[in-house]
Amino acid sequence: MALKRKVEQAARSDYQIRSLPTKLKIDPNDPEDVKAAKRKKIHAFKSKARFEQLDFAQNKRQNAWQQFQTTKGKAKKVGFFSGRKKESIFKSPEDHRG
Repeated sequence: MALKRKVEQAARSDYQIRSLPTKLKIDPNDPEDVKAAKRKKIHAFKSKARFEQLDFAQNKRQNAWQQFQTTKGKAKKVGFFSGRKKESIFKSPEDHRG
């Protein structure tokens, strides 16, 4: 139950997309060199935001997997093969008669 709760909380707390700062918005009255510089900064800002979003998604998946590994992944399952001896299926019988 605690694992489900943690995964649900992580799903609800999605990455917050940051908006472009007002100082980077291109004004029609800006000179061409300022416009070009702002375009470069806007491109860098958007690229950084995209990589942060990808990193956030990756960390979210990684944390979910690690939570699974610590709880469910280590549990030994009781079943048909759990008590069986580790022998080769191709091993010949020790007795001549089979």
